[in-house]
Formats: sequence, C-alpha cells, structure tokens
Amino acid sequence: MSVQKTGKIEEEQIKAAPHSLSEEQRLQNMDDSSPCPCHSGKAFKSCCKPYLTNESLPSHPEQLMRSRYTAFALKQFQYIADTHYSKLDPINNAETLQQDFQDIQWQHLRIISSQKSHHESLQDSDSEGEVSFIAYYAIQGKLFALSETSHFIKPDGKWLYDADHSQSKVEKIKLSRNDTCFCESGKKFKKCCDGKLAQIR
Repeated sequence: MSVQKTGKIEEEQIKAAPHSLSEEQRLQNMDDSSPCPCHSGKAFKSCCKPYLTNESLPSHPEQLMRSRYTAFALKQFQYIADTHYSKLDPINNAETLQQDFQDIQWQHLRIISSQKSHHESLQDSDSEGEVSFIAYYAIQGKLFALSETSHFIKPDGKWLYDADHSQSKVEKIKLSRNDTCFCESGKKFKKCCDGKLAQIR
C-alpha cells in the first residue's frame, strides 16, 4: 500500500485514537478477540497482531499487505516504515508517516487477487509477489477508493512492500443512499456506512 502523499488516504473500522497515544498504547487498546481491521474475518489476535508485535513474519505477500493496512488503521507507522522498500523514494521514517497519515481513517479493504511467484534460478529469499486490492477511505466524510496492485519482494527472507514497482490510483466515490454499500455488507448505503461517514463530516 502506497505511503506517498498523492491522494491522501483514510482508514476504517476502529475509531481514531487520540493523537497523544503511543503506537504501543494503541495496540494495547485493541481487543484481541475483535475482528481484524483488514477484514479477513479472523480475530485480530490470530490475524495481523502477531506481525505488528513482531511475534512472527508474514509468510505470504497478502499477509504483509493486510498487516500494513491494519498498521495504517491502528497508526502503527513504525511497522509501515520497517516493511517498506524503495530505491527511488527511501523515505518512510515513522515520524514522516505520522505527519501525513495521522488524521486519516480507513473504511474497508477488498482483496481482488493475490499471488506469489518464485524464480527457480534464484534462492527462496528472492521470491516476489503481487496483491491487487481496493482500499476505501474517508476524508472529512468524503469517500475515496485507492485501487492498487502492490508489488512485494523478499530480499533477505522477509517480505517487503516494493514501492518502486507498485501501481495505484485514487478515485472519489459518490454513492446515493440507496446504492449498495461499498463495504460488501450487501446492505443499502443509507442503512450501513452512511451514518458512520456522517459522523466525521
């Protein structure tokens, strides 16, 4: 998931934590049994939490992609910085990310496709993969969609987000109250996420 300033992004599910809380405090405030912010359908403790707390490493690009989304949602900017790779834009210290994304709230993650490839002539540490997804976010109650095909590499036995070879675009989303909600609940927008967005307008 891109961390560039182009088309600022917002996150979902969990209410924005006060800016004064540390990253560790935000993790502690997250209930282990609550649904993971990445919308996998699993509990947080058995989904993205082990990656954010460095208890284990993602073994697949999709796991890293989901955990990075969750890190954005929970304002875990150090994790975003630690899993980012770029020769063209090697930014991404946690402080810069916090300045750019602190006030952003993500709304929903939809995985379109996920694949991992391996070059037989290379070692396992040189694996690579791609994940295509749509991430919905709101800025001051206005809804946007980030469509991206993220590229991932595994240079030293650890999956990293390869910003140099990932492609994304951002679109503003306009839904009428009777449209199907973007969050895949199957409900009409007016009976689903419209009220949540109205609270941050």
